[in-house]
Amino acid sequence: MPIQAIVQTSLEAVEFVDTPIPIPKPDQVVIKVVTAASNPKDWKMTAWYNNPHNSGDDVAGVVHSVGGSVRNFKPGDRVFAYHQPLTADGAYAEYAVAAVQATSHFPTNLSFEEASTIPTAAFTAAVGLFIDLDIRAPFIPMPDEEAGKKRPLLIYGVTTAVGAFVAKFARLAGMSPIIGIAGRAKEYAITLVDYVIDYRQSDTKVLAAIEAILEQEGLGRKVPTVFDAISEQGSLELATKIIDPNGGAVATVLPPEMFARDKEAFKYPEGVKARTIKVGRIFNIDKDFAFVWSTYMEQLLESRKLRGHPYEVVPGGLKGVITGLQNLRDGKASAVKRQDGSANQSGHRKHMSVPFRTMSGSRTCGSEGNPETPDHVYICKEPRMILGPFLAKFSDFWHAYQVYTGTRHIKLCHLHDRYGESMSLPSQSASTELYAGPIIRIGPNTVSVNSKEGLQKIFSATSPINKSPFYKAFAPGFESSFAAVGDAFKEKRSIISHAFAQKKLEAMETTFMKHINRLYDFMALQQTIYLDDLLSALTIDILSDVCFGETFDLIHNPAEKARVSEGLVQAAKWVSLRAIGAMIKQRKNDLRKEDIFQYLLTATKPGTDHGFPDKELFGEAIILFIAGSDTTSTALLTILWHLMADKQVYKTLSEEVRSKFKCIDEITWLEAQHLPYLRAVIDEGLRMFPPNSGYIPRQVINSSHSFILHEVILPPGVS
Repeated sequence: MPIQAIVQTSLEAVEFVDTPIPIPKPDQVVIKVVTAASNPKDWKMTAWYNNPHNSGDDVAGVVHSVGGSVRNFKPGDRVFAYHQPLTADGAYAEYAVAAVQATSHFPTNLSFEEASTIPTAAFTAAVGLFIDLDIRAPFIPMPDEEAGKKRPLLIYGVTTAVGAFVAKFARLAGMSPIIGIAGRAKEYAITLVDYVIDYRQSDTKVLAAIEAILEQEGLGRKVPTVFDAISEQGSLELATKIIDPNGGAVATVLPPEMFARDKEAFKYPEGVKARTIKVGRIFNIDKDFAFVWSTYMEQLLESRKLRGHPYEVVPGGLKGVITGLQNLRDGKASAVKRQDGSANQSGHRKHMSVPFRTMSGSRTCGSEGNPETPDHVYICKEPRMILGPFLAKFSDFWHAYQVYTGTRHIKLCHLHDRYGESMSLPSQSASTELYAGPIIRIGPNTVSVNSKEGLQKIFSATSPINKSPFYKAFAPGFESSFAAVGDAFKEKRSIISHAFAQKKLEAMETTFMKHINRLYDFMALQQTIYLDDLLSALTIDILSDVCFGETFDLIHNPAEKARVSEGLVQAAKWVSLRAIGAMIKQRKNDLRKEDIFQYLLTATKPGTDHGFPDKELFGEAIILFIAGSDTTSTALLTILWHLMADKQVYKTLSEEVRSKFKCIDEITWLEAQHLPYLRAVIDEGLRMFPPNSGYIPRQVINSSHSFILHEVILPPGVS
């Protein structure tokens, strides 16, 4: 069935066109428009671009349909949204399209008219403040050292829709004092900021008034942060005179090079960071920011900490659009937004009674048949309610890219800080699809957990958790205990554990000391040593000796370490069965060597006379060698680095060791157990820098009903 939409051909005329009801893309929402709001940018873009289009971008209405990837909206929900500018199916129509991350629910105590004043202005304010000016968002805790400090902000055009939301968000973020520059709407301005200055006086007087306020507040004569919501008519020039030249930051809604009075001569002081706000980034590079911010606004509206902008309703339905735009152009709107009721062209707007949103799945108190279920849990067939990078909802590419660039650990730390338990989201009593806590999403079916309790539960022997397919990448083609799961793992572990029994480890002590003495003798002859290379050489020499009965002697040739490691990795992946068979046959004929590989050769499965298959033998030895050498050398290097950096700890440890042993030959593993400070140093080193801090995932097994972690139910298949 065709619907009506408006195409603006000029500021003086519009065309009514028939168009079908839009079909949403996977991440879009189709909205039956109740109210559309107009912004100054709507008439400006019509004037700037000779391109007839539907320029409405602020919409409030009722969800008509959703795309296949949308889980947090459903038909009938009351929503407002920011339509992506210069794209099809804008707000000046009976139905409009919006991206899911730019769409928000709103409570029944807010009218459609007021809700439609929020999207464009609020997102512009949020992007400018929290991305371009890099101000700490309200839901991110403030460090103790910053608490109580004054953080001034100057807003030019504070009574515009954008300026007003800047003031509201800045107040929530703890900015103070906030100075607003306004004109006719001074009465509204004083409800938003700490100080109001009338721009209609001379530039000199405006500048003097700002400086007087800053001095009165004990902040000098320059302001560190400026948000220019006008960016023309002299506001750009004023910012250059009042901004702190040493690290000040300015955000503008329009580019100075196009709208300054003297475009060629205009420039900010050299030390100023200046940004022109590009709110369109929420539709590409900053989708995750939009997703979080739209949800945060829902909480603010629900708790009545945020309201819309003052508005004036233009009658006439879609026919009122042209009148509203002309009024904006002619300056007939001050501290108000123009609105058009698009749901009914007669101008009558019917407030529909629709249910407040529910989640995909449900939120429930308790769970049938499971007495251990928490009182409040999130139920989801897929973990879409957990926050994380926007791309991670649909693809593993985001995670793979972080691993490829080597920034995974930094990104995960940042995301856990950003979306952690301190993040303010709607309360348990409100209907919401989002979760803020120690779990974040890093892939379509992958989450990251950052809590002691969570890790203990994941690695508990009773949890319905197994190793994920990720482990099969280690020694591919060889079934090793590292990758085995379930009964296969228990069987292999029962065999391998005997190779590391206390008596066998004590028997290997002479081998350990032989290589340590070699290292000691080698270091005594050197003027400069490289601990990284030497410790890696030491661990490879020891492990090659105890695993295979042969040593590479890398202590005297540490430069060969990389070639040895690379060769072993390639061997683990490509070595032929014939080569494995030859090695096994040779060792079976020579039982004199007492090493781990020899034990694996002769070991049998419990209750049988069957040992490891030939392929698995080599896989076990390679895994032990590669994993053990790298993690051990990393731990040693970390501990020694911290000892050298802390003279007091080094002194205390030295005194403990030297009071127990007079020379290196006296040191044994058994005697070293009586050195409590040494054990504390080792434990603290492992805590501060775990040798294996990388990606070692677990997966909820398919036979489980689900796994509850921090009030989140993770279904089978989630890693």
